[in-house]
Amino acid sequence: MPAAPPLLAALPAELRLAVYEMLVDDDLRRFAASFSMPALLHTCRQLRSEYVDVFCSDAHVTISAYYGDTGMWSTVTGATAKLALICRSSFTHFVHYSSLASAQRYCERVCFSKPDEQRGILTVSIDSDGLSHSIPDARWWQFGSMSR
Repeated sequence: MPAAPPLLAALPAELRLAVYEMLVDDDLRRFAASFSMPALLHTCRQLRSEYVDVFCSDAHVTISAYYGDTGMWSTVTGATAKLALICRSSFTHFVHYSSLASAQRYCERVCFSKPDEQRGILTVSIDSDGLSHSIPDARWWQFGSMSR
């Protein structure tokens, strides 16, 4: 007997979106502190695909990837692409860097010594009342990924 769909999935789309908006700030804070993925991303396909668009929106999660072969930084766009990169990467907190520029220079230096690794910076922000604020303890995280 197949499992019944979650009760949240039975609600109208407008109500589900309102629930997602109420949850996203707390989920972002938890994610920023420990990189624990929100529970809604571990449920059924429908809820996952809806919530990933809210959780990984450009207003909340920004990923800048450095490409050593071109020496260029590029912003990763699309919630699904961001989630895939988050799931396949390992992260290091950039707590000891005082500016984004110094964190970027560090990533660039690492790419010279490990050319087959992709490096970049993930920034987590909350958006309350239309104003975007970086979360103090998780402003920048470096990611490393073997596959590009």
